[in-house]
Amino acid sequence: MVTACIVLLYISYAIPVTCLLIRGRDSIPHGPFWLGKFGLFANIVLLLWTVFTLVMYSFPVVMPVLPGSEFLFPLLSVHLLSPPPIFVSPPPSSSTRLLYTSLHTIM
Repeated sequence: MVTACIVLLYISYAIPVTCLLIRGRDSIPHGPFWLGKFGLFANIVLLLWTVFTLVMYSFPVVMPVLPGSEFLFPLLSVHLLSPPPIFVSPPPSSSTRLLYTSLHTIM
């Protein structure tokens, strides 16, 4: 689980950097520690390092992987990085409306 903490920490660093690069580095006011082109290089290195650690820390710690020593971080990372499902509810039926109105009048 220590590996998951390390990689999730890297991902939490990479999220604002990704947003900064997508939006544009010149769209924010420059502060006293603005690094210019070196800052862009540092941002890209951070994103590449995050991808590298995500891949390298996804390997199991010991081989062979047994049922008691399975490594669940790859499954966790796929779950966390996948887009959320979009649920579309069906239109309410007459029985649902009747139940809602009866519950609404009781409360």
